[in-house]
Amino acid sequence: MKQKCYIWGTRLKEDADGNTNEYEEMCTLIGQGEYILMRMHLASLQAKSDIESQIVSAICLILNNKNEKRFKEQIYCLPPDIVCMALSDHPNGEFVSPKTKKEFRVEAYPSFIPFIDRKKLTSHPYIFAPVCYSGHWWLWLINTRKRKCQILDPLHKKAPTDERKAINKFTVSCLCLL
Repeated sequence: MKQKCYIWGTRLKEDADGNTNEYEEMCTLIGQGEYILMRMHLASLQAKSDIESQIVSAICLILNNKNEKRFKEQIYCLPPDIVCMALSDHPNGEFVSPKTKKEFRVEAYPSFIPFIDRKKLTSHPYIFAPVCYSGHWWLWLINTRKRKCQILDPLHKKAPTDERKAINKFTVSCLCLL
């Protein structure tokens, strides 16, 4: 049954006119924000394709709303849209506002503030922050009590580029100070 549901959700169909059903709405998740998942998002779960950030956001939303004691008390999953937006606005690993010459602050992104649960962000000992940069996903695991950050990357044991080192340094300096 799982395999049939997977095939049903990930297959894109094309009609005689060349139109596809990739923008067909599949489901809506309601939590801190509303996520509408379309067939193209689910299709990204197929082998040899890039995973859409909406899928990772949906997983974070599900984990944050999971009715399990450990998740509710200890772990907060930061939506990847926020991290990806911050990284895309600061190319070359320079996380300083060009106008104000000040470091990055979440307040600079008012559209994402409704999606951040500030109470959980400051009260939970662990923050999961999934990141996609240059087409590659990895996870920052931040221990807010010990002010330490671990990088879980399935492909690299060390940062592959200087730009990636700057991104990791920025994360440690900003997120570990919560």
